[in-house]
Amino acid sequence: VDPPYNERQYLPNYHVLETAARYDYPEVTGVTGQRPYENQKSEFCMKKNVTDAFERLISNARFQHIILSYSTDGLMTEDIERIMKTYGKPETFHIYEIPYRRYKSRKVKETERLKELLIYVEKQVEPCI
Repeated sequence: VDPPYNERQYLPNYHVLETAARYDYPEVTGVTGQRPYENQKSEFCMKKNVTDAFERLISNARFQHIILSYSTDGLMTEDIERIMKTYGKPETFHIYEIPYRRYKSRKVKETERLKELLIYVEKQVEPCI
């Protein structure tokens, strides 16, 4: 699972892929020809909605293994563990931290180092019939 983790919407960045997937001809705007996305905004990009959206995603997931990719500067880092342990087997919960690599030309203080989180939990899933 790799949901958005900040307030920037993904659709403006992936508008070409969205158009190819839909195989439609939307009215486009701007220099790059972006399609309208006002009615498709992700709840994962909204601080007030992200926790509920993530909880729905994990509670409804029909997979035995769930791996989440997230950033330490994400909107909901404090709720991830609680939600994944609620719907998964708590004893299997594990977080792997990977230092985030910035452009070498940008100097960053040691305390500002971001990390990519890979978070795992096993979930008890009923077999599909």
